[in-house]
Amino acid sequence: MLDKLITLFLVSAVLGVSISYSVVYLFHISYAILCIYIIFNINKFNIKSLIKDNIRYILFFIIFFIWFLISFFWTIAPFIDYIKYNIYIFLGISIVFLLSFYIDSLEKFNKVFKILTIIFTLEIFLSLLEITPQFQLPISPSSSLVEYFGRSIASNNPTIPTGFNWNQNNLATVMVLLLPFALFYKKLFFKLFYSVLIGIVIYYTESRGAMLGYLIIIFIYLLTSKKFILTGLIFVFMIIVFTTINLKNPLENQLFVLYDTVDKFIIDRKHATGAVLIRHKLIENGLNALEETNFLGVGAGGHIEVQKKLGGVYKNLSSLDYEYYKSRNQPIYSMHNFFMELLLNGGLFLFILFILWYLYIMKKLVNLFLNKEFSYFAKSLFLSMIAFSICSVVPSSMIYMFPVWILFGLCLALVKIGDKYENITIS
Repeated sequence: MLDKLITLFLVSAVLGVSISYSVVYLFHISYAILCIYIIFNINKFNIKSLIKDNIRYILFFIIFFIWFLISFFWTIAPFIDYIKYNIYIFLGISIVFLLSFYIDSLEKFNKVFKILTIIFTLEIFLSLLEITPQFQLPISPSSSLVEYFGRSIASNNPTIPTGFNWNQNNLATVMVLLLPFALFYKKLFFKLFYSVLIGIVIYYTESRGAMLGYLIIIFIYLLTSKKFILTGLIFVFMIIVFTTINLKNPLENQLFVLYDTVDKFIIDRKHATGAVLIRHKLIENGLNALEETNFLGVGAGGHIEVQKKLGGVYKNLSSLDYEYYKSRNQPIYSMHNFFMELLLNGGLFLFILFILWYLYIMKKLVNLFLNKEFSYFAKSLFLSMIAFSICSVVPSSMIYMFPVWILFGLCLALVKIGDKYENITIS
């Protein structure tokens, strides 16, 4: 029974908003059922042993959650925003804890991985169908059926896929996180097939940051792979695909836009416009607010209040961009940068702690590269964590993206199993 409930829990986490009514998701219901089951069967679990085996792996997330809880005493966010933010974190950490506690062997890891592979593969194919104007998921921002699910139509473009994520930028980010698992797959056909499909989905989301991340991840894989020629086929095929599927916007234009984005974001900031300029202003506002708190942070959910006090970022844009965003009535409040959001809300202490945890996990994954049993998972998760850092500026926020928390949970689970394996080998 427990296995079935955990399967439902993980599947519903991936499905997210796609099966929901208003703010109530299938995930919330499955989580409640799982908690009730555990409470009524608490005697069947060796709690002390579970805590002992997992405490060193989940300790960071315990501190993470407690820090945001006690930020109540200094947060600038309204109480409701403070509560919402901590609920997002609690649900995400619950996914991490479940994966860490439940997966105690490579066999279980494989089992969970197969379940996640099926549901994410389904999302890829449904997202490809969404590219056609004839098909949208019932809960899609452009679907005529979305109003029956307690939501309103939020997009007039039926050819932009959103998958299970409601937002195309979130979908594009998830696709980049999935890419390493396709690239490291042993069979060449599936390696190419899924890499191309993921690239097509990202292309149609029109997310420049995700497309840049996609190309960077493939480039990193190419540099670290011995099969240079075979891997290069991915690039050749993608060039053919991108040049032919949209003649009005060929690949050379896409690459120029990507180059211009990097140039304006990193090198020539004074001439940044549009979305790049927005991100510069968000960061600038955030850093100024952080400094005013002596780097303690503005507390859980406070990043929204920082931008609201300025009336929304578009008031700081050039006259041309200002009129555009004002006409759309879309002042920007979210940070659109996971690391900046963490730094602003949690302060320098939590930010440094996260970086140390991130580097620790990456190092532990590298240690598993040469082990044949762990190699595929370790390399895929390692590259996916790199993809996470690259795409951290794509979604409005990653805090409530369940696939990100699944990634963290899988990393912890594999590291824990790897440590057990090393201890057995040594003894």
